[in-house]
Amino acid sequence: MSAVVEGLVPTRVVLDNGTTVLAHGSALHPAVTLLVALEAGSAYDPVGRDGVGHFVSRVIDRGTATRTADALSHALEFRGVSFSVGVGRHTFTLSCTCLTEDLVEILEIVAEVLAEPIFSPHEVETRRGEIITGIRQDDDNPATIAGEHLQALLYPPGHPYGRFSRGTVASVEGIRRADLTAFHSAWFAPGRQTVVVVGDIAAGAAIDAVDRAFGGWRHPDGPILVPQAPPPPVRRHVSFLDLPGP
Repeated sequence: MSAVVEGLVPTRVVLDNGTTVLAHGSALHPAVTLLVALEAGSAYDPVGRDGVGHFVSRVIDRGTATRTADALSHALEFRGVSFSVGVGRHTFTLSCTCLTEDLVEILEIVAEVLAEPIFSPHEVETRRGEIITGIRQDDDNPATIAGEHLQALLYPPGHPYGRFSRGTVASVEGIRRADLTAFHSAWFAPGRQTVVVVGDIAAGAAIDAVDRAFGGWRHPDGPILVPQAPPPPVRRHVSFLDLPGP
């Protein structure tokens, strides 16, 4: 672990395995907020598999190598904690707030979820149905449709910014468990993540807790995505979309 940089807010260190940690102590409330961000967003979806990153975000916390989905839920509910998991174009995020006294245990759970998910077939199929239902509901949302189709117009076919981040019904139906495990193996690595800890704990103690939870994780980082700039427009383009219904 590199030396703690004193005098800065927040305190920043890089662990031996490449994990970046940002920590800031604040005694306003006896709680700590934790955020983990990885360079593993939907722009990393394989070509022809739109929605894989989003699919991973929906199932990653449903069982690990050592805890079943029920065991994870019980461990979190017992401490009054719930995870918020999301995925953007470039980043995958997991966040939660817990009591200071529970931080060590919660960090251990977070590390397991991010490093050792099992993507059980049952959970994959359950989440598949939920994702498809959400996509079909959004087919009736003009704002969502306009935003997605604008991206497709701004970027050429195949560009990672032009894809539907949650995928389409057809692409999600075609995603298999192997696609989820391959995405996780390719892009989830300690060197690609930043762990932020803010709350009622000294920065040094927070960094030590993160090191204990994540320090043993070793995995190749893989490349960082640098998308090519889209070609400049050469003419005005107008697109009309028909919404279903009367």
